[in-house]
Amino acid sequence: MPTFVAQSGAAGGVGSDGTVQLAGESADKDVYTLTLTTDLTRVGRLKLEALTDPSLPKSGPGRSEGGNFVLTEIEVTVAPGDGSEAPVPVRIARAEADFSQSGFAVARAIDGKPDTGWAIGGGANPNVNRTATFTLAEPAVFASGTRLTVRLVQQFGGRHTLGRFRLSVGEEIPDARPLAERRAAHRDAKLRAWVERERERAVPWTLLTPLTARGSVPVLTIEPDGGVFVTSDQTKSDTYDLTYRVDPRGITALRLEVLPDDRLPLRGPGRVDYEGPIGDFFLSTFRVQADGQPVAFTRATSSFAAGGNDATKAIDDDPQSGWSIDGGQGRRHTAVFHLAEPRVEAGELAVHLLFEKHYSAGLGRFRLWATDAPSGGEASPLPDDLLALTARRFEDLTDAERERLLRHFVTVAPELAAEREPIEKLRRELPAYPTTLVMRERPPENPRPTFVHHRGEFLSPRERVEPGVFAVLPDLPEGAPRNRLGLARWLVSPDNPLTARVTVNREWAAFFGQGLVATVDDFGFQGELPTHPELLDWLAVEFIKQGWSLKRLHRLIVTSATYQQDSVVRAGLLERDPQNRWLARAPRMRLEAELVRDTALSAAGLLSPKLGGPSVFPPQPASVTKEGAYGPLDWQVSPGEDRYRRGLYTFAKRTAPFAMFNTFDGPSGEACVARREVSNTPLQALTLLNDEVFHEAAQALGRVTATAPGDEAGRARFLLRRCLTREPDVFELERMLHFYRVQKARFAADEGGRESWRVRKPGSEAMEEETGRGPYPSRPRVQAGRPHHQMKATLPGAARTTGRRGAGGVDGGGAGGVEPG
Repeated sequence: MPTFVAQSGAAGGVGSDGTVQLAGESADKDVYTLTLTTDLTRVGRLKLEALTDPSLPKSGPGRSEGGNFVLTEIEVTVAPGDGSEAPVPVRIARAEADFSQSGFAVARAIDGKPDTGWAIGGGANPNVNRTATFTLAEPAVFASGTRLTVRLVQQFGGRHTLGRFRLSVGEEIPDARPLAERRAAHRDAKLRAWVERERERAVPWTLLTPLTARGSVPVLTIEPDGGVFVTSDQTKSDTYDLTYRVDPRGITALRLEVLPDDRLPLRGPGRVDYEGPIGDFFLSTFRVQADGQPVAFTRATSSFAAGGNDATKAIDDDPQSGWSIDGGQGRRHTAVFHLAEPRVEAGELAVHLLFEKHYSAGLGRFRLWATDAPSGGEASPLPDDLLALTARRFEDLTDAERERLLRHFVTVAPELAAEREPIEKLRRELPAYPTTLVMRERPPENPRPTFVHHRGEFLSPRERVEPGVFAVLPDLPEGAPRNRLGLARWLVSPDNPLTARVTVNREWAAFFGQGLVATVDDFGFQGELPTHPELLDWLAVEFIKQGWSLKRLHRLIVTSATYQQDSVVRAGLLERDPQNRWLARAPRMRLEAELVRDTALSAAGLLSPKLGGPSVFPPQPASVTKEGAYGPLDWQVSPGEDRYRRGLYTFAKRTAPFAMFNTFDGPSGEACVARREVSNTPLQALTLLNDEVFHEAAQALGRVTATAPGDEAGRARFLLRRCLTREPDVFELERMLHFYRVQKARFAADEGGRESWRVRKPGSEAMEEETGRGPYPSRPRVQAGRPHHQMKATLPGAARTTGRRGAGGVDGGGAGGVEPG
């Protein structure tokens, strides 16, 4: 029988089975010293069993608030059993345990460091028996037996000391069986012991199907499997109230089963999706009434809990404490609540659940079960089909049934925790499926209450309002649902004039630079009146008639005489209509920022046709992102064809917009805009001359043109046709050839390139020769209303045009209109 002494003076007794039980107040830190005498003449191992007991916090085996302990160090001295020699210290070479808390491996109890140690917290259930085995570096061999003195040093603090434990000594017995056979026998023994432990929890459970289920704000739906699924809004203090009809038999315990579901954040089982742990819940109160009378509970157990937030906290009448499962998201868990007195009479069971936290922490999916087993059972992570197998004798199980139990056992066995960790690490490294936010319609029986907030204060909701549309516009059709579907159908109803008018006006603005209503983003009282109201109405009606087809609308516009007019600005017309509001000439406008770049890349043959995918990083000056607000952005230029993706795919950062887009009036993204401001600045010209993407586009276009078939005139025509998407006229072709020949001669004469950097004075002969001005004839003057050339668009799929011709307007005595081409 061992002797026991605690350095702190804590009371402790040694039982007949060698178990040491501590009692009374626990010290913050302590050192236990035990002396054991054995008849064994050879001792090579020491086993420490940490044992649970109902008298300990959370049943132990430690004396801390959560039942944990930390063994800082274990020290051993040995001597002959007859006392003929003085004790000598021995070194422990190896330590093994059936479970170790993360960061507190059992090997740290023999590392000689005062700030480490072995602990058993964490896991599905931290309050169970645990075992550690320590192997001596050299076996102690004494003919007269062995006397061992063992010191258990516990210096972690916080009363993390052992509450009940047992020490035993032994030596490995040689086994001649093959290693595989010994491993199989060991595995089966461990499996059998685990099944025996689980049998204590295996009691028959009866599913209770709710008669009614309602929430304070959330919507509770009873599903065919007897479970309850929760949807709709949630608050920081939600209640679920359910009623059940119970069978006429004694109920000793109730089991709350919380279930994962793909419809929940991180598969639940909780509904936390903001502020708190995603997918978790926090059950503050579990309260039951039978036929209107409160039901008392003696204790509760949970198969998994986050720290000290176990099921016991749900019946302690403290709404600030409760049960949660953070760290166990996506898995099934149970909590068993034991009744103080069994219910024997049939009646109605009313269950009240309160979820209260500083964030919304409701439960997403759950079921309730009852048992009449005298023991009431314990919460178990095992599914019911495996629990049913553990209730049978191990010898009666078939090989297939044992295999099912074994497959589950290896996923929870503490002895295999180290082997499972690399597997779990690989699973954690698997890429997550991409997700996106979606809108989900509220159930019609649970509409969101909406109020007028006086003075705009959210704390002053007054008159309640119902879904509807503006009174000035047609009402929703009779019988139409007053939800998003009804609103969508109303938006595209032929009776609604607004949607089509706004759409065609924005498309018109895309082609002409400004809409028939100049304020494309405002058709209200603060917007401008349309310049051509009849035209706007006609286009809107045609748009609806043609099935809301944007392609047909675009064809209608570009084949009109109005769009095909000459863009030359005549002096008299400029004075009478400087903004071209009356459409007497074709528009002269600059492309939007993204299209400026895309057009250059397209003409050069560099634009990537790739669709979809993540954002890309085209080249731009490094200082744009390195000196941006809120820290630098590492702008790694995308390789390959991603370098030349459409501007639509360019990565956007509001505090450091893409430089080229910003220069050409691209919005920053800080606000949604329907109409962009248009400017013409020297910086835009410098960008076209110096930006890297335009350099690359020019080089690529030059290479394509140089390899084009034909003579100089043919290549010049190819170049102009590629950039202008039309055939050049004689004047343009001659001017292009003249410019090419002048530049070619200049570069040939200036082999070093120095001459090309000389400053020319405006009006000098040299400058006139290089620019084509002076001796070269100027472009012929175009008479008002007369076309200066004929053009045909011959690109595949392009609409055929007959030239830019006059179509009335101010000079022609009418207001420019639209007619079929």
